[in-house]
Amino acid sequence: MKLRHVALPLAILLALAGCSSGNSGGGSDNKGGDNDYANVEGLTDLIKAAQEEGEFTLYYNPDPKIVEPVVEAFGKEFGIKAESVRLSSGDFMARYQAEAEAKANVADAIILTTAVSGFWEEMVKSNYLTPVKDADIPQFPEGIDKLWLRDDLGTAIVTLNPNGIAFNTDSLTAKEAPKSWKDLADPKWAGQVALTDPRVSNSFLDFFYMIQQKYGDDVVKGIGKNAYRYVPSAIPLGQLVGAGEAQVGAMTNGGAVGSQASSGLPLDINIPDYTNGVEQGLGINANAPNPNAARLFAWYVWYGHGKDMLIETPLTTYISQSDSLPREYTRMEEGVAEPHKAEILALLGID
Repeated sequence: MKLRHVALPLAILLALAGCSSGNSGGGSDNKGGDNDYANVEGLTDLIKAAQEEGEFTLYYNPDPKIVEPVVEAFGKEFGIKAESVRLSSGDFMARYQAEAEAKANVADAIILTTAVSGFWEEMVKSNYLTPVKDADIPQFPEGIDKLWLRDDLGTAIVTLNPNGIAFNTDSLTAKEAPKSWKDLADPKWAGQVALTDPRVSNSFLDFFYMIQQKYGDDVVKGIGKNAYRYVPSAIPLGQLVGAGEAQVGAMTNGGAVGSQASSGLPLDINIPDYTNGVEQGLGINANAPNPNAARLFAWYVWYGHGKDMLIETPLTTYISQSDSLPREYTRMEEGVAEPHKAEILALLGID
């Protein structure tokens, strides 16, 4: 069983998960995070090389409210024309691979969920991504906990978004709403729980498998008995809960809930102590049109002002904010539940 448990202090920071934007750079204040450029070995030479390239393009999948301000600030700080292109996961993987195979690379770097681990592994194996540990990024991996160094995928995590339970704020308070996955099996929620469909996504199947491994078969059965409807993603789940058709919904994350709440839906989220989440990794294109700009951007989000921005925003949880993680944060490898699919579906009472 490939579950990894992380024992950390409890505090909950709601996170917005996971469109093109461009910027012509301005000046620089010669600071990066807490570092003077000149005091970081190799950084001044990297800045000069990146400025000579003059451009940078990022492909990404998370919420644009998280990523685009960082890309814009990066361009302004270093005088580089910085652009970002947001794509759905499926379009992202297809486009990146097609461009790599055609030797028509556009993206210099990428930010994408590591839940699609097969994509990361294949891109590294095909020499379409340079493992970040081999990319000669100044300071890297100094100060980054080994938990976030995904050498197996050629990346390192930048931000993550813990999964939780959405609830309708017109009818429930955070105290009244379920606080753990086990709470969802309480008969008082019969017919009131919207659920993401494990038949359409391995991520959702892995979620129910995670619950089974922690709480046992009876809890999964109880959740299935309480189901109002199964939906294909977190967006329709939030719509059902926000409309009051279901009182609560799982699984979702602060990104989906926060975006819908900002549009007027009466939604909030409880993050259980025991949960998994969406982890976003940064990758370097092995054939980047602007390889120095790619390396500089990686430094920027792990050590420069980009790091400061990600720490300060309420829209995500930065990797250094370990005290903002659920107490029993759990990483699940993609597809771990696939051999148990028939069993999980039977427990839920679906086929």
